[in-house]
Amino acid sequence: EPLTFTTALHSYFTADVKHLTIKGLDATPFQDDMQGGAMQPASPVGRIDKEVDRIYKNVTGEVTLKDAGAGTETTIVGDGMPDVVLWNPWVEKTLRLKDLPEDAYQHFVCVEHGAILTPVTLQPGETWTGSQLVTSRKV
Repeated sequence: EPLTFTTALHSYFTADVKHLTIKGLDATPFQDDMQGGAMQPASPVGRIDKEVDRIYKNVTGEVTLKDAGAGTETTIVGDGMPDVVLWNPWVEKTLRLKDLPEDAYQHFVCVEHGAILTPVTLQPGETWTGSQLVTSRKV
């Protein structure tokens, strides 16, 4: 029988969110879970200064995280995984998450490729491959 699924690679990147810029998502519409899952038109990501929970649809090209405080640049590229999650729980949600220190939201961002908004369906005998390539360097 056919198999239908969604998937995502839960990638959390250490970053000082006060000094973090994110490139590669500005031209992509996204589902905003902070707005009840409503699709939003493309707009600049800007700085993370509140809870963010988005799924960007059909991202083409790389997503770049530049942490000016740490002097690092990380690029993330997906293959077979067209959607990109951008998540940071910010203050209130971090306090509710038992596995995070109170100030954790200041020190990470989740950027993960996946096949989420359009589920993958495989017929019997078919295969599917998805991957994410992460490259970091000092700048």
